[in-house]
Amino acid sequence: MAKGLLKKTFVLILLSILLFATFMYTNSLAVLSDALYAIVDAAYVFSLWAVLTLLDNMWHNKFMRKVTAIGIFLMSLMLVLASSLMVYTSFLSLIVSYTVQNPLFIIAAELLYIFVLLYIYASLREGSLREDVRAMAFISRDVETNIIASIGVIIAALFVMVGMPSMDAIVASLISVYLLYKALRFSFLSFRTLFGSSDPLVEEAIKFRAKSMGVRLNEWEVFGIGPFYIVDISIDVSHLPDSFERVEMLLRRRIEELLPSTAKVIIREG
Repeated sequence: MAKGLLKKTFVLILLSILLFATFMYTNSLAVLSDALYAIVDAAYVFSLWAVLTLLDNMWHNKFMRKVTAIGIFLMSLMLVLASSLMVYTSFLSLIVSYTVQNPLFIIAAELLYIFVLLYIYASLREGSLREDVRAMAFISRDVETNIIASIGVIIAALFVMVGMPSMDAIVASLISVYLLYKALRFSFLSFRTLFGSSDPLVEEAIKFRAKSMGVRLNEWEVFGIGPFYIVDISIDVSHLPDSFERVEMLLRRRIEELLPSTAKVIIREG
């Protein structure tokens, strides 16, 4: 799954380059905001790849966990800066007029973008059935939102064709505001977990749920990197009548209810 996510990151970066080139050719701020949105999507997918790679290979290396968290936080700050500039530019364009050229080219580029996004969405859905349902569903929902933004850009281009160029600036403003909200949320989640790996509130809730099932916790750790959580616990079920597999399934379900859809829960015996 991790290699597949890295490939999808590369595809999203190529798509953002396509949209940036379209902006240079057409002077459409709506297209520029959509290109920045593609960069944010690539950052999300890359972050998930980094966390899953860390989980598979170096989860118990605290230094690498910290390096990964710092890298994701710095990336989120760059996204906030870019989206802030986009908000400023798009709102300024509501006052200062500009000319959008070749709206048909915009429509063609955005349709190509949507087609590739739908392909990515379909592959993520297929992957979610085989590998990690919760993380893949999170990315899939994000792709859906990006497709909606691209449809908005196409609608703006149609309005430009019928003599309403101001719609380009309006759509750009709407996309950029949502983009800034998303980047700020990403940055906040990254900052929150940068200086302390554990989440004490979640830890207490996990201990309470395990105790209510009669499960003994030997070791536990809740680690957050940006919007992603990893829960690693070791349990003792030797005193219970049920098998480890059944207890693990029930406890996992109760823990996942506490966490975001991006959480990865590891339950070990011993």
